[in-house]
Amino acid sequence: MKSSAARSGSVSRNLEGSSHTFYIEPTDDDMSHLITHEVDHTHQVEEHELNIGSARQLLQVFEYEKGIRICLELLKQDYDNSEAHELILETFHTLGFRNELVLRVKDDLRLIMIDSGKV
Repeated sequence: MKSSAARSGSVSRNLEGSSHTFYIEPTDDDMSHLITHEVDHTHQVEEHELNIGSARQLLQVFEYEKGIRICLELLKQDYDNSEAHELILETFHTLGFRNELVLRVKDDLRLIMIDSGKV
């Protein structure tokens, strides 16, 4: 079972040398600079934010769909992007392979593979 911090989307920070754990809730302002708007179940991403670092940051604060959408956009540009594949697989393991988002992303990956000529 996930901790209440994981369920709520908060991030646990334990300061070095401190016996206290602080929970920081990401705000919409923290995330708004990464994603512009939603269309269906995909997200349009600002070109300058289309990088593996942005995806990793989003995934670290439990914004799984947004982080994976960046990875998918990167794979559309270069299907051999191993970092994007790795982040997607890590997220699959975190969420479980029967998770609704994981199932949708598998379909998206299949389409990207076909478009890139990898099948």
